[in-house]
Amino acid sequence: MALHSSKLPEAHRAQALAQQKPAQNLANNSKLADMSKKYQLKQDGLGFLSTEQLGLAFTTTDGNQLAKDLQLTFSGGLPEPLHVWHTPACRADVAMLAKTWPGLVMDAEIKQQNASGMAMSSKMLFPTESKIALEGLQGLQGFIPSSLNGSLHPSMFYLALGTEISQLTPAISKIWAGMTDLSLNCEPLVAVQEQLKAQNPMMMLAMAGMAANGLQGMSVTINGFSMDMATGQPTAADALITLSADNPQALLANAKAMAPPLAGITLPADGEEISVAEIFPPIAMMGLDARLKASGNHLLLYVGDKAKAQADVIGKEKLSKNGIMSFGMDYKQFFTAMSDMISMSGQPMPPELESMMNTDMQLGLSFGVDQHGVVIATDMKLAE
Repeated sequence: MALHSSKLPEAHRAQALAQQKPAQNLANNSKLADMSKKYQLKQDGLGFLSTEQLGLAFTTTDGNQLAKDLQLTFSGGLPEPLHVWHTPACRADVAMLAKTWPGLVMDAEIKQQNASGMAMSSKMLFPTESKIALEGLQGLQGFIPSSLNGSLHPSMFYLALGTEISQLTPAISKIWAGMTDLSLNCEPLVAVQEQLKAQNPMMMLAMAGMAANGLQGMSVTINGFSMDMATGQPTAADALITLSADNPQALLANAKAMAPPLAGITLPADGEEISVAEIFPPIAMMGLDARLKASGNHLLLYVGDKAKAQADVIGKEKLSKNGIMSFGMDYKQFFTAMSDMISMSGQPMPPELESMMNTDMQLGLSFGVDQHGVVIATDMKLAE
């Protein structure tokens, strides 16, 4: 799609329709090659968004073509929210921020594309040139089981969160200081900075750190379940919950001090498992043989054979700072199970849900920090 105005030269229309090459274009400079080398991008698909060019568009009248187009859009003059950015101070501050946060880069790798479907992996990277910001972001990471770190998984659904709680406050403090101590003169940016200073979250983070000191990550995996259509109670389930910490026993002791109802819970010894019925009788009333196992740095609560096997693998892993969040889903399995629950409620089936049930797709997504910045990686497989 291209937008053109009679106020623009004919060359604008010709370039928009690819009938004429711009003097500066991606084919006659090394921008993509340099970017690919610096960020190790796959070559099946490339994309980028430049904060430098966006900054020029909103702080100048003729810094690039987008800036010129904006001037023509507002024939009566720029509105005040945009005009306030057209000062030397804002041009300098925005250019500095754009250099520190150069934008967004994207890539894609097509692993399979044939009659049986398609498989593809991709990533979105938000790089930064700020060493302080990068160290703070890396400090936010915690432990995510390797089998759940954004990869395709045979389960119906999984979600994993990784954060080393003891490092959360210093990591956020480093990022917060980097934003609030930054020397700025641009009026709108200074106003945002003052708001940040007035909403310091350090006290709340410190309290969270005291309550869960030592926690490094947690995850939920659902392999499958079935419900009694008459009672709405589960008749079978295969699922796993993990809790990873420097010292799970010490973590529970700390939690007991903060929440007295947990005082009666005694964890199994390392390498042993106990029936959850001894701790949570309501689960036993459902007829589910749930088990709690302690293994190294992990507490593993599971029910079902698949979950037990998954727990045995995760229980052997050493802790590492390898991510912030990961998520995975088998669309067909998940939305078919959701349709059963909707049927029990007596509500009509939404057409969107029916469409999802017929989508034979697996998705895995991870959110973390690498040596360049924040990265979101995606793995997808779609069958015909």
